[in-house]
Amino acid sequence: MRWHGSAALAALACFTAAGAWAQPGPPMVLPRVVVVQPPTVVTAPPVIMMAPTAPPAPQAEVIPPPPEGREKVIVWQPGHWAWVNEVWMWEPGQNVSRPSETSTWVPGQWQLQPSGSYMWIGGRWG
Repeated sequence: MRWHGSAALAALACFTAAGAWAQPGPPMVLPRVVVVQPPTVVTAPPVIMMAPTAPPAPQAEVIPPPPEGREKVIVWQPGHWAWVNEVWMWEPGQNVSRPSETSTWVPGQWQLQPSGSYMWIGGRWG
């Protein structure tokens, strides 16, 4: 008698090292492995904003408190002036979530260039 394919493998699996036939047991359950990767942070490329003059003085803002219980994960990003369509426009500040509990927000600033114009250096997490 000749055994072919999976029938031969099934018969071999039921044959023990001692030479006796064994009854198949319950299926073996392997542990489940879960690979957790840190989230990917996608950031937009920085916007280069140039202005011919210095921005006006910052506007006064009323800083609202962060939501209760979220004081350690929320930080205030102050507003700033933006040069849009040849006029200065105020971008109001906002409460935002920190990327980590120890992150601090470094606000953006308008920087005088050798040409006499001003370039916006955007804020960043530090």
